[in-house]
Amino acid sequence: MISVVICTYNRAEALKLCLESFTHIDFAKPWELIVVDNNSSDATQKVIEKIQHSTDLPVRTVLEQKQGLGYARNRGLAESQYPIVAYTDDDCYPQADYLTQISKNFSEHDISFVGGRVLLFDPTDLELTVQFSTETVFFEPTTYMRAGVIHGANFAFKRDLLIEANGFDPNLGAGSPFKAGEDTDLLAECQRLGARGKYAPEIVVSHHHGRKSQEDFISLKHSYDIGRGAFYAKRLFFCSGGKLRTFKNWFFCIRNQPWSMTKTELKYASRYTLQRLQNKLDYEPRNLA
Repeated sequence: MISVVICTYNRAEALKLCLESFTHIDFAKPWELIVVDNNSSDATQKVIEKIQHSTDLPVRTVLEQKQGLGYARNRGLAESQYPIVAYTDDDCYPQADYLTQISKNFSEHDISFVGGRVLLFDPTDLELTVQFSTETVFFEPTTYMRAGVIHGANFAFKRDLLIEANGFDPNLGAGSPFKAGEDTDLLAECQRLGARGKYAPEIVVSHHHGRKSQEDFISLKHSYDIGRGAFYAKRLFFCSGGKLRTFKNWFFCIRNQPWSMTKTELKYASRYTLQRLQNKLDYEPRNLA
C-alpha cells in the first residue's frame, strides 16, 4: 500500500531515533520502510541492522553512491514496491496514525500528492523547516503553490505520478550545487502535469532539526535563497508550461522581500542558467520504474 522513503548521510544517531519512532506506527495495511544510505561513513548501517534484528519493522536499506538528496530520493523511488510513496527526513518522528492518514487522504479525495504538518519536536529549536497550519488546502493544476507550503519532510505521492515527473532533480537539494528546492520543483512539475494535490494537517511528523543559533538561521535561509534562484531559472527557461505563473509569483516576491534575498536569487538563477546551457548539470535519463 505505502512505501516510506528516508534518505540519510552520516547521521546515525538521528536515524536511530527516527527509526525507533516508526515502531509506534499503527497501520494494518501492507507497507515498507526504505532507508537510502547516501555513502555514510559512520554507524548508519549498524543502526539499521540493529533495528532490523530487534523490531518487526518492515525496513530494508539500499546504498546510493551518487551524492545528493535528489539521487537518494530517486533511488528510494526506484526501490519502492507500493503505489503510494511517502518521504520524510531522518530527523523526523511520525505520529502513530501517520500512514493511516496518508492512506485515508488518497482513498477519499481525488488527489495525486499530499503534504502534512511539520511540528517542532524540541520547543527550544528555531521555528524553521516547520509547517504549523491546521487549514486544509487543495491545489489545482492551474494554481501556483508557494515554496514552503508543503514540506519535503512530510509529503507523499502516487508512484506513477513521480515516475511521470521523472522524480527529483538531483541538481537541486541538499548535496547538490544549488543546495535546496528539489521538493518545490517536483511539486511544480506535478501540477504542470495536471496533478491535483492537498495540504492535509492531519498527517503529522515532528522535526528534531536541532538548529538554535542565529548562524544556523542565516545559513539555512541562504541555502533556500540559492535553491529558489535555481528553481525560478529552471521553471522560466527550461520547462514547458507555467512560465507566466512562475514569473508573476517571482515578481510579486521580489517586490516584497529584502534586496539581499533577491540578489542571491538572481545570482544563482544566472549561475544555474549558464551551467545548464553549458551542459554542466546532470540531466541524464533516470531509470525510476
